Amino acid sequence: MTQAPVVSVCFITYNQAPYVAKALESILAQDFARPWEIVIADDLSTDGTREILIQYQAQFPAQIRLLDRTRNMGPGPNFIDLLLSARGQYIAYLEGDDYWCDPAKLSKQIEFMDAHPETVLTWHNYNIINENDEVVQRNLASGVKQDYSSDELKQINSLKSLTICFRNVIQQFPSNYLQCPNGDTYLYALLGESGNARFLSDIKPSCYRVHSGGTWSMLNQLKKDHKATISYEAIAQHTRQQGDHATTDYYIDRLIKTHYAITYQHRTAHHWFKCLRMFFASLRVIILFKKLNWMPSIVQYYTRIILLNKPIFWSHRATT
Repeated sequence: MTQAPVVSVCFITYNQAPYVAKALESILAQDFARPWEIVIADDLSTDGTREILIQYQAQFPAQIRLLDRTRNMGPGPNFIDLLLSARGQYIAYLEGDDYWCDPAKLSKQIEFMDAHPETVLTWHNYNIINENDEVVQRNLASGVKQDYSSDELKQINSLKSLTICFRNVIQQFPSNYLQCPNGDTYLYALLGESGNARFLSDIKPSCYRVHSGGTWSMLNQLKKDHKATISYEAIAQHTRQQGDHATTDYYIDRLIKTHYAITYQHRTAHHWFKCLRMFFASLRVIILFKKLNWMPSIVQYYTRIILLNKPIFWSHRATT
């Protein structure tokens, strides 16, 4: 009888033929001695990626499980199906254009979590590389906060997913998860309901690739901000349903701050109608989440930026 895997490496791909072999080789190079599996969700690539994956599956049939796809599902459904297909106690995650650099990565992360049941996720350092494998920036996690309590984990989006390994505790995703463009942020909010996060400094940095084909890395800041507002509202709706008022208020505040940052960009470009749209978007959020006591300060902030071009930058609003 085949033993259940201790860890499932969830590998997601779409049209990444130039990079996918290196990414997969970095997974296969792991020295993990206990049962494990590689689960691959390729979203019906058209550039030869799937053919490469089929070759690897034929070479490692006991290790690699390539999920069936008869149609392009889209990034969100493909991601959810991948994670829910994992059979391991733990999940590690990698995208088809990134790669790991430490053969002991999985061993170290799982050994730590086996010894620390209060920890739901571990992560480590990473470098940014370009499409030619040249390092652009090193050790991006150095000099920043690295360990997070359960409550803190619900409120971060700074962990790079190629570094994480986490407990397989999510049996069902919230109904609004697919509305969230920043799926990693929502994932961490969900994992924070089950434990803390710890940084492991003895793992060699993995490589996160920035290139012209990257779906997120190549978006301009305005587009990223707009996507962030959708994500923050979706997470706030979920945490409100869970009765987590502190996290809900945190994401409402981030949502309004991002509206405000977008307004500043529009004000600089003299796009007055777009400024007003952001103002009314913030009012809608205040009414939707019943934060009417925030109204006077929000009106003041928008008045100053739209009429006087004098932005106000406020610290996190206390829970009320």
